[in-house]
Amino acid sequence: MFEHLKNQIEHSLGLHANSYVTFPANMLYDQGALETYKDDLDRCHIYLVGWCEPVNVKSLRKVGKKVVIVADIGAEERIAELDTFTDARLDQPSDNDFCTAEGASVFFRGIHPSALHELGGQPFEVVYVGQAFGKNGERKAIDRLLEHKKLQEISLKGDAKGRQLTLLLLEVSTQKLFTVITPKIQDDEISDVQIQNGIDKLHGTSEAERISLYEAALIRYFYPSFNKIFKDSFPSTNLSVLSDCYKKDIGGVVAELCFDNFPFLLQSARAKAEFYHIAKFNLHNENDRNIFFYGE
Repeated sequence: MFEHLKNQIEHSLGLHANSYVTFPANMLYDQGALETYKDDLDRCHIYLVGWCEPVNVKSLRKVGKKVVIVADIGAEERIAELDTFTDARLDQPSDNDFCTAEGASVFFRGIHPSALHELGGQPFEVVYVGQAFGKNGERKAIDRLLEHKKLQEISLKGDAKGRQLTLLLLEVSTQKLFTVITPKIQDDEISDVQIQNGIDKLHGTSEAERISLYEAALIRYFYPSFNKIFKDSFPSTNLSVLSDCYKKDIGGVVAELCFDNFPFLLQSARAKAEFYHIAKFNLHNENDRNIFFYGE
């Protein structure tokens, strides 16, 4: 399996989203509501714009230590049982009906993410991916969205299916290194330079580079209809965002969007509906460098 490989050591740079904030696009100008999540929003530099199927909670009932929720997601009725680990209590104030139980809250208007996950997920069609950073990270995703012409264009064109325009903002604050040491090589000597290059890339990737790489990887992966840059050009030796990766001879880039109890089934024309998405790219076309995503 490894006879064709050139190097004994190969590295791939891994980027993953650490947290997220999501809300309907029509809440973007509700400063009072956004102020509640200011600390979380200030950590987000990546954003996804998409159309979500409407959710209508039809009923809630308590069964011992479980809450049974019945809801329509789009045209499909779904049923889920949520564990509360205590006797459930149903509170239904007239101004904002919801079910409250220790360790779980299911809102009629704005259903809790874990409940949506248990219901099978809310379809979210990704139509645009973007980022905001500035010179030193002073620009946040929320700043960009507040003056975003592309978001206005998407909103004005509307959706023939009657779905809700939704924003998903991501914090991408760390990176990791995947390293493969192959058992069979054409070159008998281990390269100390290759080892050091990987360590340098792990610790030397700047926040600005991390954000730009993550954005580019998601654009190429989802291939959103309203994006243009990176859809067909990533990865490439001609891109400045990848210059340091090529300089350090990094073999691949991986962008992960994986959260426990994630409410959305992210999808696009290129990416099938899934809770978890991993955008992975080899940076070299040579077959003898293809180790991380062998056979893909």
